[in-house]
Amino acid sequence: MYGEFTKYYLLKDNLNKIPSLLDDTLRYDDSLIFNVSGFTSTANYYRLLNPFIKDRYKIYDRLHNKDYFTRILVECIYDTKKNENLSKIIMCYGLVTASIADYYLIPYLKELKGSKTTLNSALNMVDYYVASKREGLDLSKVNLGKRFPDAFQYQNYMEELLHNPLVKILNLFVTKGFFNKCQKRKRFFYTHLAKPHWYLNWLYKGYDFINLFKRDTKAIDFLYTDSIDTNILNIERKSFNTPDGCHNETLDELLEIIDNEIARKIAAINDYLIYKKDKDLKKEFNIPKEIEL
Repeated sequence: MYGEFTKYYLLKDNLNKIPSLLDDTLRYDDSLIFNVSGFTSTANYYRLLNPFIKDRYKIYDRLHNKDYFTRILVECIYDTKKNENLSKIIMCYGLVTASIADYYLIPYLKELKGSKTTLNSALNMVDYYVASKREGLDLSKVNLGKRFPDAFQYQNYMEELLHNPLVKILNLFVTKGFFNKCQKRKRFFYTHLAKPHWYLNWLYKGYDFINLFKRDTKAIDFLYTDSIDTNILNIERKSFNTPDGCHNETLDELLEIIDNEIARKIAAINDYLIYKKDKDLKKEFNIPKEIEL
């Protein structure tokens, strides 16, 4: 959901590119990669199984505001350097990965998906396509809750990293208990509610029919299926707009662009954290030169 499996692959690929000086000291597994690469959408799961609860924080929307996100990320990078916490480095990588993937994929899918395909189902289709191509994995038959058993935790270092930026920049006093509930519901979703089954199909259709999910999305779109809207592959190279201009890449080519940008930004973070060089960091994240980091 929310393209989280695609982000997992993007981050996993880029972790293979980091300098050995850093890689030798970092400790991570697939569960941690899945956790941090999909963290920006975690807050959405708070309402997923509680359709009457209002989203008072709107964290997902605010983290997708580029100006807000860049300021939050810079605070996180600075905190990571100051405290020299290796776990926080991985979290910074995950935030960057999610931000760049959404920056390109969401406008791409909005313009190219078929009229009957919603954005949520299109993101699931990208996940399905990428997993199938990379591992021959059929997400409609995989229990992701069991595949990533330790992925649904809000760790102490996450709280330490995010609390101050959320308060300082977004004026949000988000409790640790909120994120813990989000992670528990996210685990439940991926363990019990993501794979198609006849009873889930009827359950979600029933929810949609009586309008329990009072949002623009449909509950049925949260399921992974083995069908793909071929429009999203863009084999015919139709033009589409992203915030940085007009493009006509296929999905595979767009994913390569995303991967390269993630690699550049992670390299800039590493230069700052390891070698104390901030030139590329300021360039990649549009930080004014006069600001001292």
